[in-house]
Amino acid sequence: MSDGLQISLAHHTAPELGPVEAIEVAKRAGYTHVGVRLAGGPKGEALMPIIRDRGLRRAVADRLHAEGIGAMEAGSVRLMPATDPDTFAPICEVAAEIGARFILSNADDPEPARLAQNLGRLTETAAAYGMETHFEFVSW
Repeated sequence: MSDGLQISLAHHTAPELGPVEAIEVAKRAGYTHVGVRLAGGPKGEALMPIIRDRGLRRAVADRLHAEGIGAMEAGSVRLMPATDPDTFAPICEVAAEIGARFILSNADDPEPARLAQNLGRLTETAAAYGMETHFEFVSW
């Protein structure tokens, strides 16, 4: 987009696409960026397969480069009562590896103190990898 407008294809726009396919669709549709889902899988798992699969990470990074698409957000870190803060570092490491600009998070924790502590730890971890944390308010 020649006018400097940046627009990102969010993961939930087409959640049926894998990360490489989402990059290809984003490019064809004229997006400048894409969101890559690293956390909060559909069955409640903390980490998506890309975290453990170096080949998939390399394919994502290669496709981003080849298509000239950036990774806008890496998400979505859902802060819940059972959230394990030890998952934050691998998420942030992979997000930084693929060049994501920020970590997307949201909350589903009724305990304000625990939520604040987990959000603080996520924010600190993301900052250590050179990224911001964006907090998404959701209606559930």
